[in-house]
Amino acid sequence: MASILQRASHDALPLLSLASKTLRRYCTVANSEAERAIAAKLKAGLQGVTRVEVQDTSGGCGAMYRIAIQAADFKGQSIVKQHQLVHKLLAEDLKRWHGLTLETKAAE
Repeated sequence: MASILQRASHDALPLLSLASKTLRRYCTVANSEAERAIAAKLKAGLQGVTRVEVQDTSGGCGAMYRIAIQAADFKGQSIVKQHQLVHKLLAEDLKRWHGLTLETKAAE
């Protein structure tokens, strides 16, 4: 019995490996394009952006992001207000995401 299970799992490995490589290649391309699109949207919507970092933290499938942004528009605003500005700009994107880690800071 054990040899049948070992053989079945051994035979499935190439298929799993191929599927994983195909998905990873697809997500990587979409991932970098998505990150650039998000960064561009933030730069266009906020004044004085001095730093913006967007990272897909979901393994490349676009479900969760980490965004760090520094902008002049944040000066004098509470963290809550800063986050609300970002959420407003990304409202349509947020509907498709599972989660977001957001770090905002006022530009000096």
